[in-house]
Amino acid sequence: HIRRLIVTEKFCHLLSKKEATLKKLPRFEELEAIIDEVSQFIVEQELARGDMQTPVTQYVAKISSIDASKYFVRLLKALGKDKLSRQLYFRVQTRKESLSLLLQKLHVNQIDRETFFAQLDAANFEPKRLIEVMLYNTSLLSILSDYIGWSGLEQTAWYFVAHTAESTTDYEKAKITEYSAIAMEDFQRGAFDRKWFLQAYNAMEPSQFKIVYDAAKYSTSGANHRRAQLYARASLGELDRAILFNEIVQKRNQDKLRAYSLLPATIAEAKECYLFLQQFLKQSKQFGAQRRASEAAAVEMAIQNLAEQVSSGNATQFMWQVENERFLELEQYFSPQTIDDFELQLVQQETGKIQLSVIKAGKALKSVPKNFTKNEHVLAMQAARKELMEQYSRTRLQLERAMCEEALFDSELIYTLVKNSTFEQLFSKLVWMQADQFYMLKNGTFVSLNNEEVNVKGSVKIAHPYDLYEAGIWRAW
Repeated sequence: HIRRLIVTEKFCHLLSKKEATLKKLPRFEELEAIIDEVSQFIVEQELARGDMQTPVTQYVAKISSIDASKYFVRLLKALGKDKLSRQLYFRVQTRKESLSLLLQKLHVNQIDRETFFAQLDAANFEPKRLIEVMLYNTSLLSILSDYIGWSGLEQTAWYFVAHTAESTTDYEKAKITEYSAIAMEDFQRGAFDRKWFLQAYNAMEPSQFKIVYDAAKYSTSGANHRRAQLYARASLGELDRAILFNEIVQKRNQDKLRAYSLLPATIAEAKECYLFLQQFLKQSKQFGAQRRASEAAAVEMAIQNLAEQVSSGNATQFMWQVENERFLELEQYFSPQTIDDFELQLVQQETGKIQLSVIKAGKALKSVPKNFTKNEHVLAMQAARKELMEQYSRTRLQLERAMCEEALFDSELIYTLVKNSTFEQLFSKLVWMQADQFYMLKNGTFVSLNNEEVNVKGSVKIAHPYDLYEAGIWRAW
């Protein structure tokens, strides 16, 4: 009679429903008892099966949950030495797939820990096997971590779940937020919590960490575990910077690009990495729109990861500091450079365009004389001009984005940046706001609409035209 009940379409639908949904139905307790009986029947049939499918194999995927206290040990023993199946279960066929999926459906809602631990003691599973299962089914992660008893195990396991999972349940999100403030969506985009990783790594013995590292593949059906492992190796300094750099240049691998920003770096190396990321982003213009968007997202995340390491996670402040420092390094070229009878210097126009000025005997020339085109000083000035033009364009886009995202700027940082002529030229064209007050920048100082100097402290943001409209001062500004 159970088999006849299972094959009805409506019951298959109920079998897959979660308890919270079933509770809304009339005669819930009776229905729950029937579903539990049918689920146990299916599990028993699959435990007893050989290589051939049973009449109920096709319904394994329909089961919502199974009591771990009854079936965990039996299912794992039945699986034997077979590896857990990492395939997506649109259709279960083999014995390995069936048992693996049933292990994924185990839950520990009201389990007696003492009894469960006694069952595990009797079964004598290796820690490696239990770690694979708890990454495979995260509802078992906490209780199995407690049973194994390794220091830092649960924290490390959740690190790999956060950095590998294609999707997460509410329970998983809640557990991950206990360790990290980074949103799950950002982890899926390639974010990396360096502080969390190092805490987890330092809490474990290297040999124990290696077991969790190898088992990370069971927390995903795809290849995301390789990204998490790559990030881990990069953070520990186990990757060669030069080799990784060449692989990124040749293959434009986005995971390796993000990993490059995770290598332990000095301030100078971080600045060099940032400039390389910006160059990588510029080169993506040669590709189609979809790839450009993908590479832009990878660069954004790499900069964020880099800022986490050297700037307390403030990516915006880190970017502006690096851009400003780079400008100061190139600022010398705005001063006259004498080469034989010629005087050369970079000149910035109001439009932001930078020209290479060449003067001989007080007369401006249209271009650099041919016999000087390969002069090392001239080449350096031309390279500086090109880089400064790119910086101007990059800065303008960043400011536009900051306005749309309502990003906050520390006023002290603004006062520092406006000493840079490129930034001063752009910043002075913007309206800034703090609470309901609006300002402009003139000669490195904030001024009100009445042209009165104001000593602004704290955070400010770029006013959007809508802010001016909403404040009723659109025409005034």
